[in-house]
Amino acid sequence: MSFLSFKNLINIKLFKIQLRAPKKESIHQPSKKLNRKQILLVISITFACVLILSYLLTYLPSRSLPELKIGEIAPHDITAPMNMTIQDKEGTERRKKEAIDSVLPIYYLDPAVFRNTINDIRNLFQYGREKIIIKEFTKNGKKLEEIAKILEQNFRIELPPEEVRKLIRLKFDPSIEETLVEIMRRIFSKGIVLNKDLLTHGEKEKGLTLIYEKNREKNIKVDDLLDINEAKNKINIEIDGLDIQSEEKELLKTLANLFLVPNVRYDRIETETRKNLAAATTEPVYYNLKKGKIIIRKGDEASAETVKLIKAVNLNLRREPSWLINLSGIFLLFSFLFIALWFYLKSTLSKEELISRFLMFGPILVLSTIFYKFFIFLTNLISQNSNFPPFNLIEIYRFILPYSMGALLFAFLTTSHLAILYSIIHTIVIGYLFKGNFELAIFSLVSSLAAIYGIKYYQARKKTSFFKAGIFVITPVNIFIITSLNLIGEKFSLSNLFFGEMLMSFLGAILGSILAASLFPLFEYVYGLITDIKLLELCNLDLPIFRQMALEAPGTYHHSLMVASLAEEVADALKLNPLFIRTAALYHDIGKLKMPEYYVENQTANPNIHKELTPRMSALIIINHVKEGVEKANKLKLPSKIKEIIQQHHGTSLMLYFYHKAKETYGSGAEKMGEEVYRYPGPKPQSKEAVIIMLADSVEAASRSLKSPTPENFKKVVKNIFDNYLADGQFDESNITLKELMLVASSFVQILSRAYHPRIKYPGFEFEKISPVKRKAKK
Repeated sequence: MSFLSFKNLINIKLFKIQLRAPKKESIHQPSKKLNRKQILLVISITFACVLILSYLLTYLPSRSLPELKIGEIAPHDITAPMNMTIQDKEGTERRKKEAIDSVLPIYYLDPAVFRNTINDIRNLFQYGREKIIIKEFTKNGKKLEEIAKILEQNFRIELPPEEVRKLIRLKFDPSIEETLVEIMRRIFSKGIVLNKDLLTHGEKEKGLTLIYEKNREKNIKVDDLLDINEAKNKINIEIDGLDIQSEEKELLKTLANLFLVPNVRYDRIETETRKNLAAATTEPVYYNLKKGKIIIRKGDEASAETVKLIKAVNLNLRREPSWLINLSGIFLLFSFLFIALWFYLKSTLSKEELISRFLMFGPILVLSTIFYKFFIFLTNLISQNSNFPPFNLIEIYRFILPYSMGALLFAFLTTSHLAILYSIIHTIVIGYLFKGNFELAIFSLVSSLAAIYGIKYYQARKKTSFFKAGIFVITPVNIFIITSLNLIGEKFSLSNLFFGEMLMSFLGAILGSILAASLFPLFEYVYGLITDIKLLELCNLDLPIFRQMALEAPGTYHHSLMVASLAEEVADALKLNPLFIRTAALYHDIGKLKMPEYYVENQTANPNIHKELTPRMSALIIINHVKEGVEKANKLKLPSKIKEIIQQHHGTSLMLYFYHKAKETYGSGAEKMGEEVYRYPGPKPQSKEAVIIMLADSVEAASRSLKSPTPENFKKVVKNIFDNYLADGQFDESNITLKELMLVASSFVQILSRAYHPRIKYPGFEFEKISPVKRKAKK
């Protein structure tokens, strides 16, 4: 079990502090409250970026064209101010008229007419058999004229007396009745109108639509119908073809002609309804007017067509939304997005990270949008001047834009979740830039997510990660998305357009990688970010600073290497960046290069150099290495975070050796001067990284003083150093916890035990035994 286990807590002063008085400030969380200067910086930069972004996404209004009168001379060339689609009112009206004219007159074949006629025929014959033959004629002896009047009153037919005689003589024969019904059925089924000459709705030229019962309809010609005269002729022909007596034929002709009535009528309401519907559903006629097209040249006379076109252009321009209103709307939207982003980042990042990370969003979005506008302008020129497919298709060039550039920068310089947040806001920008193009918004989002994954997969250790991500991750994803979008839109085909889009998506991925690789050093410098590439460059031991240290201060050089090893292993355990901690540890003592001989690890020829100095002077020289280190870091242009650790790696701790020496030398006079003279200027460590390097520095130096480097002695060294720093409040301004300090302490003991493990004795070699020659010399 570890010496820092809970079982042994009570025996360790480090943890007694927490058990006795768990002060809130002992695990101090730095305040995220910004000062006035920082607030003004954030607001001003964000306001400027949102305003520029809104301006770039808002299309400038075009000025109205000068109105001309017919016959007026144009004072200068008048060109189309923008690409626009103009409605052709005359063409639209012409198309509506054609649609209305194409509607056929509606006629309705009324089945009730036939049913009523058949009922009248059957009622006539039934009445004749029951009333006339049995009663009226036989009993009362009425005359034929009287019977004809009775039939006229009851059945509205003027039957001649002679025909009445025939019916009576034939006793209203049912066979004649059935023959008459069948003839009428065939005639009525064809459709009968009163007179074809009365059809005045263009039926003779284009036909008509005949609606049957149960909403069944059919387009027919006028010749397919019968008028009354044609129907009578057809009836006569049919009756003449019957194999019956001539007397019966004449009777059938008379009866059929009497019962024949039109059964097809014109439906004016339905016809007008269909015409109105045809007019309402007619698509307007539009024509495209490209930007820069010359409407009329200088000195030409304005024609009626030119005047009409200029009015149409101005009408379309007036319908465009106000530029200022549009700008205000986009500004408010992105202001809200940035405010929401600020509060989210504020809840997840430290104050220093909050400002730098937040202020990256606006400039990268603005820079990306400028690149997009430039490439849109450039590709428009290329497509207009190219005659080779697919390079003459403007649609393919929208995929060459470097959509992945910003996501690559964010993923490389910061973290994946910040890069995802950027990608979401960037997608909204793309949506506005391309006026709500849903496909491009999806494409840019997925491409950005692929960029984030690519950087994470290939790691941000080399510039080649940009290109590897672009070629092996972003390109395949882009091609997959283009194929998917084509399939969704049901427009997939192995055409020039499809292959052009795939080619441009590949070039867009490469272009985004090139731009990101070119711009990341600039953003790294401006925002004080430290990438792994920069850290790898800084921790290269072949650098002049380390070669100088190895030659002029070898003890400090090896001490720095040991501190770097200790801190690096602990960083892994605390999930910190081990490369950053290693690099900072290598530089933490570079201030000792100015006077290396005054530091014990470098003292070989004259180990007692401080005997000639007062304790106060010695303290000033030792303390001064922090200031010298910061000055050296400024000359080397080291990142600010490394300079902060150089400044904080001793905190405000007390140099006990020289303080006790002063007390021994001056007695009570040393106490009167105060221990502040023997304290480092600080500040105290502000981060976990600074705390780890501070502890590693002290533990490594103290472990060298052990005559017996055993695990038990290492535990004592670590415990005493941690206890002293805790009691001195050196960790109060950092965000490290006691649990993490326990983990650091355990790790230090394990690492030191491995580094100073015991060796076996070499037989025949007793290195520590004094030789006889030296013994005689001593005597």
